[in-house]
Amino acid sequence: MTPRWRNSAHTETKSSGQWTPPTPELADGVHIRRVEITNVLYAFARLADEGTIDEIGGLLADDVEWAMTGTTWRGRAGVLAGLQSMRDLGYAGPASGHRHVITNMEVHVDGDHTIARSYFLLVSRDTPATILAVGAYRDELRRTGDGWLITKREITT
Repeated sequence: MTPRWRNSAHTETKSSGQWTPPTPELADGVHIRRVEITNVLYAFARLADEGTIDEIGGLLADDVEWAMTGTTWRGRAGVLAGLQSMRDLGYAGPASGHRHVITNMEVHVDGDHTIARSYFLLVSRDTPATILAVGAYRDELRRTGDGWLITKREITT
């Protein structure tokens, strides 16, 4: 019988890009880091809907880069200003009532760095709810003394 961790916890090697199962000694550490990273990305989605810009800033590295069609924001202050503009347009934030839903998350851990890929839906507060946008995130995170911070987000729709 194949141990359960071989079926559920995989890593991507940096040099080959091929999937390889972790050794049993690393499985728990990789799993813990994946949970930490996933929590950061879920927290970001929740804060985009319910939180403040300052709370979102706590999840971003100083040198963060945010890229989406036609726009790139650099640095924490630049990204937060861009996100505030999205709130001002009614796309996010508590006043919008919208919800960012993240699905199909893959987390590839490499020491203190990671790449995470996921899909997102932006759902309206209408009754019945409607899907306003569908797309994908490609996130890069770095582990610091303050935990995992987002260093790059690429959004495609």
